[in-house]
Amino acid sequence: KYEEMPRHDSSLLARILQHGWGLEGEKFLHSIGSEKNTNNFRVETSEGTFLLKQSNVNSHRSQDVINQCVMYAGEEGVRTATLVPSLEKRTYYTGEGRVFCVYEFIEGEHFDGSQGELRDMAIETARLHQSLRKLQYSDEVGQLHPTVFSHDRGLLERVINAARSTGAGSAFDSYILQTLDEIDESSRTVASTNL
Repeated sequence: KYEEMPRHDSSLLARILQHGWGLEGEKFLHSIGSEKNTNNFRVETSEGTFLLKQSNVNSHRSQDVINQCVMYAGEEGVRTATLVPSLEKRTYYTGEGRVFCVYEFIEGEHFDGSQGELRDMAIETARLHQSLRKLQYSDEVGQLHPTVFSHDRGLLERVINAARSTGAGSAFDSYILQTLDEIDESSRTVASTNL
């Protein structure tokens, strides 16, 4: 859920959006509840709704590498947010000593952990790992975060074996075992294909 930000709180964001992307923010909203202190802001403009994100890494070089990886994964078929290039044709904008990015806003609900969502998440995670294995400069990116390139079948198999060893003592246990079997099947399929 979102609530509109007061004009005085959103004035810095309005300047960033105007100078970086040439967009006039008509309404700035921030998350309420558990995510209230996030650096993500929903922005409504005459050209559409966007997500303005203040970078957590606050390094334009690192943020550009991250954004290039996200765009590459999207080109490889992984469902990713669509990045909006800045007026300078960069994946980010630096202003007020901070790094910002803009994405097309994706309307949706929070992840609820349903069986369908777990299956979709497992498939997309496996696709992401598969696409990152083929990424140019993977050694350089791996130095930023060394675990980003592994789709660890071994870990998944240990989790499944541990769950199976406890058995299906309840309906929930059976549900979890069935879900893990589906995730395992999807993971094997994606890992064996050349995405």
